Amino acid sequence: MLPDTPEYFGSLVCGWPDAAEWLVFSMWVAPQLRGHGLAALLVDAVRAAAGEAGAQAIALHVFEGNDRARRVYERLGFVLTGDSEDVPGHGRRHRMRLALTRE
Repeated sequence: MLPDTPEYFGSLVCGWPDAAEWLVFSMWVAPQLRGHGLAALLVDAVRAAAGEAGAQAIALHVFEGNDRARRVYERLGFVLTGDSEDVPGHGRRHRMRLALTRE
């Protein structure tokens, strides 16, 4: 727990529709705590679990216009794949992927 923070500061929901590539369905950090590295902690936890399970990559989608989230994902190592799709009622989303390196 971080000092002076609420107990619930963020969440990340993922699944593994393909054992080789895990998919992040949702990630959220409390607004008052954004910009403090919590997204990195959440992604690092998924990266560790996916790597231990033998996955080769983690993927996610980011909606067009959500530039702050896209920049966070890019800082964490995700890259745009070039794949995108329209989601009715929500706009266009772009796929990003993080390759997991093996040591």
